[in-house]
Amino acid sequence: MKFENFKKSLEVEIKPAYFITGEDIFLMYRALSFLEDKCVPNYKDLNYTTFNMDSKNTIDDIVDTLNGMPLMDDRRLVVLKGSPLKKNQANAKALEAYLKMPNPNCCFVYFDTTPNDLFLAYKSFFEVVDCSKLPKTLAKQFLLKELSTANKTITDDAFELLYDNCDGLLSELMQESKKLIALSKGIIDVNLVEKNTEKTFEYQVFELSDAISKRQKEKVLTIVNKLMLNKETKDAIIPVLGGQFNRALHSKLNNDTKLVSSELKVKEFAIIKAKEMAASFTQKELKKICDLILSYEHMFKSGKISLDSAIGCLIREILNIIK
Repeated sequence: MKFENFKKSLEVEIKPAYFITGEDIFLMYRALSFLEDKCVPNYKDLNYTTFNMDSKNTIDDIVDTLNGMPLMDDRRLVVLKGSPLKKNQANAKALEAYLKMPNPNCCFVYFDTTPNDLFLAYKSFFEVVDCSKLPKTLAKQFLLKELSTANKTITDDAFELLYDNCDGLLSELMQESKKLIALSKGIIDVNLVEKNTEKTFEYQVFELSDAISKRQKEKVLTIVNKLMLNKETKDAIIPVLGGQFNRALHSKLNNDTKLVSSELKVKEFAIIKAKEMAASFTQKELKKICDLILSYEHMFKSGKISLDSAIGCLIREILNIIK
């Protein structure tokens, strides 16, 4: 179930178990807040239990809590944020037993960006709430509502730039909006966004892939030089670029977006963007680029060449392919 349909679904039925996941942590917490409002509207202190990733609780501790009865509310809400629990026979048996016969007076939420093996094995028992990036129109509605509380608004071109800089993530949009609200006198324009917001690393690498696909060689070099200035993320340039081209190659080989998304374990949005990029390449070109990325990544990791040399040589060879 998509995030945008989740709140309305709770008016019809509250499922016994939800798996809230996705790439946008803001949306994940918003989805959790919807459940809090529905399940524990009155006595949250008595009926809301959270187990965190670093807790030492066992599966039996969690199941015991799940089987508890609510006090002065209709339901209990039990949230497991991440999980260090191992996929062994005892844990699997206890979790399966509960999920097959859940407490009707309790709502269980597994809250994680990526499930561990134990919960992945029982994913079918959960109603999955997909908190991927919102469509641009919905993201704009969220942002405008946030800005209106401060009597501010944003121009269309400024929103487009901000959305791109934040890689479409509402968590980033909301964070940047706080800064822009403080700086704006009323209307947030494109100049204010340009001067005061930073592009996410992932979006900068996407810009690199996009420039490669459009054969914009000077822009490719400009983006690479800027990316290499950041020592904290420089070692992620090759693998992130590799992921983007790998998705492009797979989408070139198979037109089934859902199937490719499932096989690569990424969101459909990422495959849709990959298809757009793949249209600019032949299958042979994409295969060559993917092989080059794997080769230079291996050479760097094995200590044969430095990171700077690996990135520089890789980009030069890619530019030779697209000339």
